[in-house]
Amino acid sequence: MSERILLKHRDLAAALAPDPGKSGETDLAPLSAAVTSLLDSQSQYQPIVLVVDDLHHADEETRSLLRHTLYSLQKSPLLVVGTYPEDEVGRTHPLNELLVDLRQEASVTSVALGGLNEDEVARLIAALAGRECDVELGRAIHRHTEGNPLFVEEVYNYLSETGALHERNGRVAADLRGVFDVPEGVRDLIGRRLSQLSDDCNSLLNIAAVTGREFGLDALERASDLPIDRLLDLLEEADNAGIIREVPDAVGRYEFTHSLTFDTIYDELTSTRRVRLHGQTLQYADNDGVKLAYEVLGATGPYVVAVGVSNCPAGRPLDRGIAEHWDRVAQICRPVLYDGRGVGFSSAPDRGYSLFTAVTDLEAVLTAIGAQRVILWGATDGGPLAIQYAAGHPEVVAGLLLLGTTPKLVSGDGFEFGVNPAVIQSFATMGSTDRDRATATALQTRAASRGSQTYVLEIMRRVPEHAWSRLISGIFGADVRAQLAEVRAPALIVHDPANDYIPVEAAYLLHEEILDSELEVTDEYAPFPLREGGYRRIAAFIDKVARGGVL
Repeated sequence: MSERILLKHRDLAAALAPDPGKSGETDLAPLSAAVTSLLDSQSQYQPIVLVVDDLHHADEETRSLLRHTLYSLQKSPLLVVGTYPEDEVGRTHPLNELLVDLRQEASVTSVALGGLNEDEVARLIAALAGRECDVELGRAIHRHTEGNPLFVEEVYNYLSETGALHERNGRVAADLRGVFDVPEGVRDLIGRRLSQLSDDCNSLLNIAAVTGREFGLDALERASDLPIDRLLDLLEEADNAGIIREVPDAVGRYEFTHSLTFDTIYDELTSTRRVRLHGQTLQYADNDGVKLAYEVLGATGPYVVAVGVSNCPAGRPLDRGIAEHWDRVAQICRPVLYDGRGVGFSSAPDRGYSLFTAVTDLEAVLTAIGAQRVILWGATDGGPLAIQYAAGHPEVVAGLLLLGTTPKLVSGDGFEFGVNPAVIQSFATMGSTDRDRATATALQTRAASRGSQTYVLEIMRRVPEHAWSRLISGIFGADVRAQLAEVRAPALIVHDPANDYIPVEAAYLLHEEILDSELEVTDEYAPFPLREGGYRRIAAFIDKVARGGVL
């Protein structure tokens, strides 16, 4: 007898035959009797495994038939395996009633399957490609798909169809350039799930998506202008559909259940819509009448405050790579992004920008978020501000991340580890029509050429004409060389050895002068978003500072 039961059994065929005297509705009694009789008789020859896939799509009659079969054949050598995606079966799903009943039975076991790990993803890709998988490709696809086998296969097929795959040392590899697009098959699958939600629920998810993969109830309440009861109803609708879930141990925090769900919703928004919604989700601090826009990403871990104009939130909703970068960082901490004066969503006062006003702005933002101890993330122009604040506020700064920066941003006065002053001078005097060209010229470096130009250009476009020269002069007038020896917080200094914008010698100087510092000169920092090794190094530093008991 074959291990597969052929559905030609005459009792089952008779049960399935339509009754001319009935209106087409199936009489479940003879059908159930025929199915149980067939399975019971065949299990006398050998044990049977019956697999019922996609239970969440089963109609009421199928669920009733399954219930009857399980109860009737409890003593037969029969194993029934039913599969369904847990995130699509909420409390109100029709399948949930059957599952609740079955879980009361001692013979029924519920097994939750997580995603594949990195090694398993690599083996799956190898099986699809017919050769071993490159370590970086396997790691990147695992991170992007979170190990979902269907998504792994769809992403692999997408990379294959777009010609991104190639062979490296006998292994399948790809030039990933930091991010993936969402494969069409995955987008269609997620789109069908979203189409089952109400229009109000989809609108709310649009607002949530510009906040990030993880978002807070308070930000949604401000941005949506909905009564809290209605807001909670819509969140519950999305939760029941498996689109979002509550973040464990974080009251009022939610996250999209999968990064590809978040990516699909985010990508479908137009740039104009993203910017408008993003502006609605920001919070504001006040410093002597100056309105400072900021946002907090993530719900757990220490506060990591990204200082400097190059880290402001204005460009994030327009650049998918930047959005993914901060979403990745938010998995290990609570990044805080805020605008410099006159950039993006903050006001531009006539008295302009200086290192002193930048320090008082940072104090106002820290007061607004209620953070007493933080790690400062200073990249490029944010480095001098992070150093200045750390030197003057040792009780607040628990750690410093200095990425691609220097203590003096413009070369001169015997210091050659900054930007060419002629470039900065011409940059500062440019009008708005020439700003794009000036910015592109200043950013012709290996680090900038892989994704950050669009981001920085968008930030600079937002600076009002009257504030432009003062902003540039204030940023590039920073010189904190005298404060380096006063920094007492542990620091991680990261620099790209081929950075032509700020020479790598600046990183060696910072390391020499800051007492408790670590130096990482690596091309992992060259692209933006960072390569995997760059994220791991930064995560290890944040974890080290946090475990030191100071956060």
